[in-house]
Amino acid sequence: MLRPRDPDGWHDEEPAFGVEFKNLAPSTSTGERYSWVAQAVGYTQCTWQGYGRLGIFLCPSPLTWLLSRADQITTFRQRQISPEMLAKERERIRRYGRQFGKEYSDAYVDAQALIAHRQRLGEVTYEEFTALADGYANADAREREHDLRMAKELAHLLGQLSVGELMPYEDSGWTLMRSESRLWSEREGPAKVRYGLRPRIGSQRRRR
Repeated sequence: MLRPRDPDGWHDEEPAFGVEFKNLAPSTSTGERYSWVAQAVGYTQCTWQGYGRLGIFLCPSPLTWLLSRADQITTFRQRQISPEMLAKERERIRRYGRQFGKEYSDAYVDAQALIAHRQRLGEVTYEEFTALADGYANADAREREHDLRMAKELAHLLGQLSVGELMPYEDSGWTLMRSESRLWSEREGPAKVRYGLRPRIGSQRRRR
């Protein structure tokens, strides 16, 4: 349990919150990771002696593994790419376009060269071509955007369940986040837009 030394500026009259720390290994399964999240949600339903019900913050953020997954896949694939072969593919694609009076952009050439090179490596699948059809540079880009969108939605879902994250940020230091909103940071203190730390009970709006 943590309490600010100086409660001034906080939305709550007696601000306090819980932090659940977990040192998860890279090999930790998806089921175990979500069990940790479910445990935090369960803690928000508890009545803590001397505190009542509290909002819970996870450290590290449960979203970090999700966001790093696409980066790991991309890194693995990039290791198999030969710079020399990729340069030859770029030149081949440019020559092909010029035969028909077309001068392809660098971005288009790079994307097509990467696909052609992976095809020679036996890596290109239907996903690679459908990603291009959907407007992405490649399947990696589509997968990363999917993971970013999923992480954003998960952050909002956890926020509705009164679970946030405690993580260090380069521009603000250690920061309390919930539903992608900053509640506090070590460099700026409590957020100007005031959000309570404690779990919300029922709807915040009154129905007429």
